[in-house]
Amino acid sequence: SIRQTWGNDLIVSPFFVIGGSDSKHFQARDFAPDVYTITAIQLENTTEFEGFHGVNERIRVDEYGRSIGFFYQLMDNLDYL
Repeated sequence: SIRQTWGNDLIVSPFFVIGGSDSKHFQARDFAPDVYTITAIQLENTTEFEGFHGVNERIRVDEYGRSIGFFYQLMDNLDYL
């Protein structure tokens, strides 16, 4: 899904984001005890990283579109499992 969305010319790496997400509501109610969160955004530099999950949170508009495309592709790929 990552390569289908962004191509082969990038390095994919996991990272830990300190903070909460709405997924805590699913876990708290035992609706979905195993919740995995995914951030599908390509950050070009440290300035963009500072705007991600910070005060006045923001990402580039074109990257927002690619992020939506990633999740669409991920769901489409999971349909084959």
